[in-house]
Amino acid sequence: MTHAGKILRKVNERLILAKAKKAPKTDSKVYDSDGNIIGSVYEVFGPVKNPYILIKISDEKSTFKTKGSKVYFE
Repeated sequence: MTHAGKILRKVNERLILAKAKKAPKTDSKVYDSDGNIIGSVYEVFGPVKNPYILIKISDEKSTFKTKGSKVYFE
């Protein structure tokens, strides 16, 4: 897995905002530091070199990772 960026905040019950190091493909799987799937990339926006990503949470039972937690791509 590749370090993707950090969580900034929870937008709502289904979306998390994160700051990424580079733009991932939409629908890329997103994981926490333990290798557990958080969800998938829903939208990419902002500067090309340091974009923001919206992560669509894959499971309603998924626990929200705290602000500053690292996220990873496949």
